[in-house]
Amino acid sequence: MALAALLVVGGATACGGGPDETETDATCERDGCTDLPLEQIEDISGLDLPEGTEVVDSRYTSFQDWHLEATLGLPEGAEDPTVASGDDWAGVPDDDGVHRSVTTRTEDGRLVLEIQVFTT
Repeated sequence: MALAALLVVGGATACGGGPDETETDATCERDGCTDLPLEQIEDISGLDLPEGTEVVDSRYTSFQDWHLEATLGLPEGAEDPTVASGDDWAGVPDDDGVHRSVTTRTEDGRLVLEIQVFTT
C-alpha cells in the first residue's frame, strides 16, 4: 500500500500568473489547480521532503485564504520531515497567521503523515 501524507498548505506560487510567481506544470482552471509538482509543494509547505517522495494527488485553491491539499507517498524508511522543518507543527499560528499541524502513524512499515497548513 502506498504511503500517504495529506497536506493542506498554501501559498501564492501554486498557480502561475502574478509577476513574482513561478511557472508551473500544474493544470489550472478557474476554481484552482491540480497536479502540482513536488517542488512547489516543498516551496509552499517549507518541508524538505525525502528523495523518492511521490505526489499521488494535489489541489490548490484560493478565495480569501489559501489551501493546498496533496497526498504524498514517502519512500520506505523515510523520517518525519516536519521534525526537521524548524516550524511549529502543534497547530499554533505563526507570526504570519499560518497554522500547521501533523498526525503521524506507521502503515505497512512506512511513515504516514496527515499534515495541515493553512491561513484563516
